[in-house]
Amino acid sequence: MKYRKIDKYKYQLAEDEIRQIDIKGLRVETPFIELWFNGEMKIKKGYAWNGSNWSIDYKSITASAFHDAGYQLMRIGGVDIDFRQHFDLLYRDILLEKGLVRFHANFRYNMLRAFGGTSAKLTGKPEDVVFEE
Repeated sequence: MKYRKIDKYKYQLAEDEIRQIDIKGLRVETPFIELWFNGEMKIKKGYAWNGSNWSIDYKSITASAFHDAGYQLMRIGGVDIDFRQHFDLLYRDILLEKGLVRFHANFRYNMLRAFGGTSAKLTGKPEDVVFEE
């Protein structure tokens, strides 16, 4: 993943990132995030995020980008909050892919399960979001 560090958030994508996830049958498009019917999730160049909360960003840049994008989709109503655990597991699985020790990946996952709920709550539907069934 190519990214750069920025002030207001922490990181900004330097190129598009695409990952296959398990959420299929939905189509959501925002200026920086797309979810396709086939389960591909695209985070576009320029997307900014704050990295992992409550921990250092060790082996977690990619994981935190996809996790933050997933939570953003829940906050705007593009993806139902019932998918929260999916995005938490995605975060853990990417941490493991990147080589984080299983104990630490599971610890971070458990912290998300315990304390991440308020970050996924619906806050509104911006006008620049496109939904499709």
